[in-house]
Amino acid sequence: MDKKHFLKALGRALGTLPREEKNRALSYYREMIDDRVESGLSEEAAIASMDEVDKIAAEIKADAAERGVNVNRRSAGKTILVLFIALLISAMLIAGLVAVFSLFMGVEGCTDGGEWIRKTMQFEASEFKDLDVDLSSYKLYVGVSEDGKAHIEYYENDRVTFDIGAAGGVLKIKQKVKPLFFFGTFSNDRQMLLLLPESFNGRADLECTSGEIRIDAVKTAGEVTIDVTSGTAIIYDSSAQSFDLELTSGRIVAGRIECAGRFAVDGTSGNILLENVSCSDLHTHVTSGRIELKSIVTGSARIEATSGNVSLESFDSGDTRIDLTSGTVTGTLVGNINDYTIESHMTSGKNSLPGNYGNGARKLYAELTSGTINISFEE
Repeated sequence: MDKKHFLKALGRALGTLPREEKNRALSYYREMIDDRVESGLSEEAAIASMDEVDKIAAEIKADAAERGVNVNRRSAGKTILVLFIALLISAMLIAGLVAVFSLFMGVEGCTDGGEWIRKTMQFEASEFKDLDVDLSSYKLYVGVSEDGKAHIEYYENDRVTFDIGAAGGVLKIKQKVKPLFFFGTFSNDRQMLLLLPESFNGRADLECTSGEIRIDAVKTAGEVTIDVTSGTAIIYDSSAQSFDLELTSGRIVAGRIECAGRFAVDGTSGNILLENVSCSDLHTHVTSGRIELKSIVTGSARIEATSGNVSLESFDSGDTRIDLTSGTVTGTLVGNINDYTIESHMTSGKNSLPGNYGNGARKLYAELTSGTINISFEE
């Protein structure tokens, strides 16, 4: 793991820690890695010499708690509502300005940039090991080629262009969009088709501001990172060392996934659906939204939401922790209740789980401030 992905994982593991505390911790570990690199270590070696991310995060939270910092809950309700209203009003004003400008200038389709031109590129598998894609508003489909080469099909016009090239072992794709005055907007339903060689076995870092990222049948021993600001990420029939998915608003869907390490999803608002996912460690978090987990097999799982609903079906985990402020938790866990050591806490609402029960090998911890817990066991 390099510095970028370590700090990203640590930031996610710090979860509900206040922003100033989180930034202080990230700055400290960023400097620590830099110091060790300056002393002659690689980033990977410097990070390998540290404790695991979850252990570091637990120590940071414990220290903050001792200093009286509230490390468990986010005061998100009123802030999110105010931000939502402000963004809605801003969007309406911008849309109105664009409409007025278009009518005043007598221009139709003033944001499309003219005729779309189809383009293609290809790269030999030997030209790159890793993949970096940065799109602003576009659909991206990532699959596997049949001839052992990388193929890229995309569309450009006067406003939308791409910088594409392989250098330093990395295939980089970056979208560039020329603004329409200071309030210009851009929407696009075009799709980039990216077919990777079957031999691809490196890291994939995919970012999209708004649009859709779809991955199909890609198998790599590297890390896969997906960051979508507003849109959709869909992954099927794929495998990797780890998956790290971030979503501000929208939807994440993953099915038939093999993950040797950690599968992590972090969303501000939106829906998460995972089905037939196998991994050593599962971490899902949303501030508000819905989390659906079906036929999951994992060594450990942490499921967090400030407000929302969690649905479990045939959920198979050796160590499960569920933390919600308000909402519902429903579903079924594999095995019978005697397989588990259970601890559950609820301030107000209905809870089907005992407060403390058993001494089984599997562990289940559930905490909900207000709402409903309705969990049963398959046997």
